[in-house]
Amino acid sequence: MESQPDHPDVPTGFCTDGTWRHDLWQAAFFKLMNEAVPRLGRKQVKLVTNTGQLGRAPEVWRELDALPEPPFAAMEEGGFVCPWGGDQKSFKFWNWESNLAAFSRLRHVKALLCNHAGPLAGQGLVAMESSDANGMTGWDALWFSLTSFLLGFDDVSRNGAMNFTIWSYSEYHWFDEFDPRYLHLGKAKGDFWKRGPIHFREFEDGWVAVNGGVKDATAIKTPGGPARVLHHGNFKTGQDAALVTSFDLRAHRGVVLLREGRQAGNSDNPPGR
Repeated sequence: MESQPDHPDVPTGFCTDGTWRHDLWQAAFFKLMNEAVPRLGRKQVKLVTNTGQLGRAPEVWRELDALPEPPFAAMEEGGFVCPWGGDQKSFKFWNWESNLAAFSRLRHVKALLCNHAGPLAGQGLVAMESSDANGMTGWDALWFSLTSFLLGFDDVSRNGAMNFTIWSYSEYHWFDEFDPRYLHLGKAKGDFWKRGPIHFREFEDGWVAVNGGVKDATAIKTPGGPARVLHHGNFKTGQDAALVTSFDLRAHRGVVLLREGRQAGNSDNPPGR
């Protein structure tokens, strides 16, 4: 209990014979949403919840999204990358495919996807060059998070937002990857699809490709002819990358495939696109 560390907090209202009843908690949660959202809305206040369990309990997110007056947003602290479980020295990807599927279906609630880890804590952006126990750098994790987000983001309803930190919530940076002058693929041309182990999604300027599995993939065919493979090391000079028709992609990595004749930034996208 708060201010009483020797006394455990026992939520008796959500227990039966000392056993936790998640169904009772869930019913109370939705009762709160149905009462709080409209009441706060009359005061021009938007409600944001820390709901979590996007991939483990997608039905809760579907129900939240279908409410007559849903909250403005709901946070998933696990996102596509997190540090929890196991050795605490490497990035984790719990429920990645389920998280993606549930996020992509939202149209009324915005998913706030926190992508983060603690094992690379250090000084500023230098820490992004460090590797976790499995050889994944901070930049690798950022691109995996960003491309995963682009797989599920609906640019009409604008169904989510993402952040990224490897400094345990103590430090944030505006990465150049977030600046549309450097990275902007235009409008999505459909939903994501899966071919073999790789998830793809097409945009006006190219595709994102994500390997959410545990095995490296080799000789992956580009989905629409020659393309330039972009990652953190070359996305600002993407026009200099070689055109290829196949590429390799390590486990838990994501890249951008720039269509031939297109720019990586927004210089070739109309205003507002």
